[in-house]
Amino acid sequence: MRLMSFEEDTPITIYNISQITNLPQYDNMTLGIFYCFISAIGFGSMHIPILRYNKGNGSLAQFGVGVGVLLASLLNCIFFNKNFYINAYPMIGGFLWTIANFGSYFVIDVYGIGIAMLIWNVGNCLTGWATGYFGLFGIKPRKPKIFIPNIVGVILIIISGVIFSFVRKNSKHSPIDGTVLPENSTRISVFSSKTDDNNNNNVGKVNVKFKKVLALLAALICGFFFASTTTPIYYLLDNPNELLDGNEKKLTSFTFILSLGLGIFTTTSLLFFSSIHLYGLRSDVLGSKDILLSSIVSGFIWLNSMCLMLKAIDIVSQTITYPIMSICPGFIGTMWSIFYFKEIHGIKNYLAIFLAIFIASCGIFLLVLSKI
Repeated sequence: MRLMSFEEDTPITIYNISQITNLPQYDNMTLGIFYCFISAIGFGSMHIPILRYNKGNGSLAQFGVGVGVLLASLLNCIFFNKNFYINAYPMIGGFLWTIANFGSYFVIDVYGIGIAMLIWNVGNCLTGWATGYFGLFGIKPRKPKIFIPNIVGVILIIISGVIFSFVRKNSKHSPIDGTVLPENSTRISVFSSKTDDNNNNNVGKVNVKFKKVLALLAALICGFFFASTTTPIYYLLDNPNELLDGNEKKLTSFTFILSLGLGIFTTTSLLFFSSIHLYGLRSDVLGSKDILLSSIVSGFIWLNSMCLMLKAIDIVSQTITYPIMSICPGFIGTMWSIFYFKEIHGIKNYLAIFLAIFIASCGIFLLVLSKI
């Protein structure tokens, strides 16, 4: 085992168990798109096990997700990817993802799982596309072959996000602990306060509108952080001199999966224990005790979906992958909202969703076309 000094600004490398090998690189557009859609199913479904239960302030749920991500990343390294490297940069990506995921609970409370994902993935799309196209944050540009279809596709996805923001959530039908909420109950959350159902005055309406605007801004910020999760990984791949150990040519995106998992686990643990320090082990703050196992499952789902997305990025680049991932997980989440959580009702909402998905699908088609 060889440990490099932190004074040399060099990451820890565990040489006796880390076998740096070249992973096969596929130049297959169909395979890359396939990875995108399978990954989208995972991302669109990862919150479902958690949302069945009262999540309190989200700290216990986040901690469970962190445990699930760490376990899944360890299993991935042991059985499928013995090529790994522990580095601090991808841990920063894990920190950003954790903060975004924590904030996403507030957005979900306001808009529902489906619409929330569709909105924050617009920010995800813009950040990921701009990072790949312009080469932001020290990453080499990965431009498409044809510019016009690419930029039109991005604009269409932005328009779809604006339409999604007008869809209204029916908050009286959300299953917690496997049951449907009665009409005179509200979901417990540190982001929302209990209000009288009979309070329909103008102040209440203003508060609802303000909350939706705040949730919209939070969703876009979450999208920026979500898209920045992989930026440190691709920074290292594009700037291998930052590693200074002679193995730069053998690094792939999967080399840093364990580092990403460690960053997420560390941040979720800090949030969890900070919550305990401030509020204690109160059930009304931590939420249902049954949420821990469900959140671990969510962490497993997320990590495997991330692995598939990294494969897709390696094949078709960020300028194609992020726009596709901006709509497909939200579409899956919307199906959960309509058919399972019963959060969305009404012809107007259905028409708005259909129109937005159609526009976004046209945008995705143009983005794929720009790569061919």
